[in-house]
Amino acid sequence: MDEPPSYSKYLTLFFGDNLLYLFITVLLVLMAGIVSATEASLFSLKQEDLEKLKNQKKQKVVTNLLDRPRLVVTVLTAWKYVMLISAAVMFTIATRIPHEVGIISFTLLLTVVFAFFSVIIPKIYGTSNSLRIAGLFGTISNKLVTITAPFVNPFLRMSNKIERKLESVAAENSIKELTQALELAAVDKHATDDQKEILEGIVNFGTLTVEDVMRPKNEINSIDISLNFHDLLIYIKKSGYSRIPVYEDNEDRVRGVLYIKDLLPYLNESKSFEWRSFLRPPYFVPQTKKIDLLLKDFQEKRVHMALVTDATNAIVGLITLEDLIEEIIGEIHDEFDEVGGYYKKIEDKTFIVDSKIPVSEFCRIMDVDQSVFDNVKSETETLGSVLLDIQDDLPRKGDQITVDPFTFIIEAVDHKRIKKIKVLIHEEKERQ
Repeated sequence: MDEPPSYSKYLTLFFGDNLLYLFITVLLVLMAGIVSATEASLFSLKQEDLEKLKNQKKQKVVTNLLDRPRLVVTVLTAWKYVMLISAAVMFTIATRIPHEVGIISFTLLLTVVFAFFSVIIPKIYGTSNSLRIAGLFGTISNKLVTITAPFVNPFLRMSNKIERKLESVAAENSIKELTQALELAAVDKHATDDQKEILEGIVNFGTLTVEDVMRPKNEINSIDISLNFHDLLIYIKKSGYSRIPVYEDNEDRVRGVLYIKDLLPYLNESKSFEWRSFLRPPYFVPQTKKIDLLLKDFQEKRVHMALVTDATNAIVGLITLEDLIEEIIGEIHDEFDEVGGYYKKIEDKTFIVDSKIPVSEFCRIMDVDQSVFDNVKSETETLGSVLLDIQDDLPRKGDQITVDPFTFIIEAVDHKRIKKIKVLIHEEKERQ
């Protein structure tokens, strides 16, 4: 009768010269678990957790890590898997795989053990104790990121380039599909001009940036924070806006946004009434941001207006939810807008006009003969289409077109048409 299998031969593998390798294996598994817990804790922190770290050295370290999320995740993940691979090698050296177990079964067993003790449990613990773990291991993680960043950054840049390329290809394909839909709608005799314009707006929406849509800085109505309450009310009445940026010293130093509705219960207060307490935090966006992403931000943050900044953080314009919606459905006029209000006077000889203004109306407003536009085809021709005829191709923002006695500066343009135009009237001596 065969003797029962003895398991003592398996136990002897964990003694003698192999003990050091086993100790290193356990240490590497624990270190990988600490990295997993730290990663989970960092990205589970809430704003109230960061407030608890306020005025502590730990806050600066944690904030520095959270400012570079992609780099931090890449570095910590790389270190974690280096440790796990090293642990697997150490464990393999420390043991001789029994023939009865088999290489596949042994690998599966090792994978389950490593996943359980180095990934799953540490991530659960790190998420549940995010503040404690981030405080304990944030400094070490920051040093790991600093040391590893020079080796990882080239791969991240390459990855970013590939992603941008794939996104642009996907965007181009989407635009092509939408353009085909627009062409089909144009063929459809039942499609109205409004329907075609909406389809065209949808096609262009994902390709435009904030800079293409924003109102330039010279069109922003803003309030000096030093105004007393009565002067403030007079300014509000003249402006007619429901939300107005408030600045201090100069218009680039915006301190907040005033919602006029907040003042309604206090209209009878004295000059010294402290209206500044009603200021709400301003929302800033870069001019390069895509407007479809901005629309999503508006929805999530529940704001309707943003101040636009350039690369130096200087304010260059303003954009509202209404501006974004108008990109899809066209101009929105409320009950307070003047009929045919296509233009706005900026200075004595400077105007901002909508490209849709009929040439006949433009000439009437500017008090010039319509003959200045030799290539006008009819009285219903718009200024934007006339400038396109003169230019032959679609101009870019900032381009100038001179038709004596005017210089037209393109203020806003999308991929198919001119939208807003700044008009400069030449002085008499310049015309001669």
